[in-house]
Amino acid sequence: MAHSNKITGNPYSFHLKFVLREGLIVQVANSANRVHNVLHTKQKESGLRIFLLILAFSFVSFGQLQYKNLPKRGSGKYTFLFMDIYTATLWAEKDKPIYSTPLRLELLYKRDFDGEDIASRSVKEMEQAGVSKGVLKEFKSEMFKVFPDVKKGDRIIADFDPKTGVTFYLNSKKRLGQFKDLEFSKHFLNIWLGEKTSDPKLRSRLLGE
Repeated sequence: MAHSNKITGNPYSFHLKFVLREGLIVQVANSANRVHNVLHTKQKESGLRIFLLILAFSFVSFGQLQYKNLPKRGSGKYTFLFMDIYTATLWAEKDKPIYSTPLRLELLYKRDFDGEDIASRSVKEMEQAGVSKGVLKEFKSEMFKVFPDVKKGDRIIADFDPKTGVTFYLNSKKRLGQFKDLEFSKHFLNIWLGEKTSDPKLRSRLLGE
C-alpha cells in the first residue's frame, strides 16, 4: 500500500499548543512570584510594625525607669465642695531642693473628668499663682493637647527632669506628651508644689512638711 506524504492538519499546531502551555506556566509562575512577594512584603511590614511597637514601649519603660526608685515624699487628697477629686503623691529626694533632681507627681482621679476641663483648671490655677497671660497664651494649646479624658481610677503621671522638662503618662503606659520648656514645666508643677498654690495644706503633705 502506498503511503501518502500529505500532511494533514496544521503543521504548527503542536508547537502552538506547547507555546501556549508554556506561556500559561510562565504566567502562573509569575503570579505565584507576585503573591509571594506581596506576602513577603506584608510580613516584613508586619514585623516592622511589631518591632516599632516594642521599641516604643521600651523607650517608655526606659524613660520611666529612673523614677521608679525615687522615695515617696508625701501624699494627700484634693477636695472641692466636700468631694474627693484626686489623690496626689510626690516621689522625690527629701534632702534636695525641689526641681534640682528628678521627681514624679501622680494624680489618682476619684471621678471622671474631660481633658479640656483638666487643662482649663490648670490654666486658671497658674494664672492665680501669678503666671503671666503671655506665658499661658504661648503654652495653652500644648496643655489642651496633653491632657486626656480620665475615668475614676485613672492616673496622670508627671515625670520632671531638670534637663528635659516634664513628661506626662496615663496609667504608666501611654505617653501623653511633654513640656520641654523648663520654666513652664515648673509653673505647671507649682500648682501643687509652689508657695502660691491654692491648696497649701496639700502642698505641705506632698513635701512631707
